[in-house]
Amino acid sequence: MNSVYLCAPGPHAFLLVIPFGLTFPQIFKLSLKEHLKLFPEEVLNHTIVLFTINTPYNGQTLQYEINEWPVLRWILEQCGNRKHVLNISNRQDSTQVVTLFKKIEAMVAGNGGGHCSVDSATGKALREEMQAMNERASKRSDKVQTQRRKLRALIEDGKTPPAHLRLVMVGAQGSAKSSTGNIILGKNAFTSHHRSTTKFCEKSHRMVAERTLTVVDSPGWLYNHTLQDTCQTDKLEIQNSMYLCPPGPHAVLLVVSLASAFNKSYQRAVQEHMSLFTDDVWRYTIVVFTRGEWLGGKTVEERIESEKGLQWLVEMCWNRYHVLNTKNHSDKTNITELLEKIEEMWAGNKDPHYEVDLSHAEQMETRKEAENKMATRITQTTQRTTRILQALFKGEWQPVPDLRVVLIGRKESGKSMAGNTILFEELFDTSWMKKVSKYTA
Repeated sequence: MNSVYLCAPGPHAFLLVIPFGLTFPQIFKLSLKEHLKLFPEEVLNHTIVLFTINTPYNGQTLQYEINEWPVLRWILEQCGNRKHVLNISNRQDSTQVVTLFKKIEAMVAGNGGGHCSVDSATGKALREEMQAMNERASKRSDKVQTQRRKLRALIEDGKTPPAHLRLVMVGAQGSAKSSTGNIILGKNAFTSHHRSTTKFCEKSHRMVAERTLTVVDSPGWLYNHTLQDTCQTDKLEIQNSMYLCPPGPHAVLLVVSLASAFNKSYQRAVQEHMSLFTDDVWRYTIVVFTRGEWLGGKTVEERIESEKGLQWLVEMCWNRYHVLNTKNHSDKTNITELLEKIEEMWAGNKDPHYEVDLSHAEQMETRKEAENKMATRITQTTQRTTRILQALFKGEWQPVPDLRVVLIGRKESGKSMAGNTILFEELFDTSWMKKVSKYTA
C-alpha cells in the first residue's frame, strides 16, 4: 500500500509483472482482484502487463499463451490489452526498454497526461501506522534481549546446561519442519521434498556446536485444519513424538513458515494441535520461523507486530522465537544461536525438561501394535481374496479393449497423481497451481 506514496504525487504507471509461461487457474484471478484492492480504484487504467522471460521468444508463442488461459485474457482486458515482453537475461538490449517507455508514455497520453492520484491524508495515516508498528517491534526486540541477558547470567553463574539436548519438532505441513531438522543437524536426516510429507515420527542424533543433539521430527497437520480434521493416526504420531526422547524433550520447536499469513485458521490449527500435549508444553516451546528470506529488509519483530495471531503465538511461548533462512544451510552461527536460546530457556525453567507420562507411552505403543496387527490382517485378507478371484476367473477373464475411467474426489486428494500412476506416464499436471479440466487417453 505504501509503494504508491513513495512517488508523490502519484505513479504514472503500474507494471504488473508476470513470468512468461506461468499457469493461470481461477485462483490467480481471485488473488489479483484481492491484492489490487490495496491500490486506488483507477489502478488498472494505469497498468501495463509486463511479461518477463529468460530466453528469446516470438509473438506467436505469446499469443498462444494468451489464447490458452481465459484468466490471462481477462487480466489483459482489464488493463486495456496493454502488454510488453522484457527479456531480463539480455540487459544489453536497450531497445526493449525504450519500447516500454514509449508504451508507458502512450498510456499516460491516453489518460490525459495525468497520473494515478493518491490521497495524501491516507498516505500520512499509513506512515504513522507503520511508524507505530516499528516502535512496537523495537520495544519487543529490547524486551527479548533483556530477557536473554538475565537467563544467560544464570548460566554464567554456574547453572550448566545439559551436554545432551533433546528436541522435538512440531508444526504444519509445508512449514519446512523436516528441512529445519536437517539444518540443525547439518545432515539429511529427514526426508524434505516438496511432494513428500512426514508420515511417522523419525529420530536422529549428531554432535553440533560441541553439543550432543537428539532431534525428533513429527507428522505435520494441514495449516488450516482443526484438530477434528486431522486423522487419528497422525494425532497419535504427533503425540508419540514426545515419547521418543525419554524422559522428555528439553525443547519443543514449533515450526511456522513466514511465507504465509498467520491468520485465524492457522492460529486455530496451532492452538488445537498443541492441545494434544499438556498445557506445560508452552513453557518448553520456542517458535522457529522458517523461510526468513521472505522478510526481505524487515525484522521478524515488525512481522510479528503486523499480525495479531503472531503476537498471540510468541506470547504463548514467553517471547521465545528464532528465524531460520531455509535457503542458507551454511550459516552455522544461526544454529548456534538457536541452541543458546534453548539453553537459556532450560535455565529459566523450574523443571529441566517437558515431563511425559511413561505409562501413557506404553498405552500408546500397545494401541499402535493393535492397529498394525489389524492392518496386517486386512492386507492378508485382501491378498487372499485377490488370489481366489484370479483362480476362479483363470482362462475366462476377458479384458475390456476400450476402458474409460473418470477420476473424482476433493482437491489435493491425489487424483492427478493417481491418473499418472494408472497410465504409467506424467500426463496430468500435479502442481497445485494448474487445476484445469483436461482429459487424455
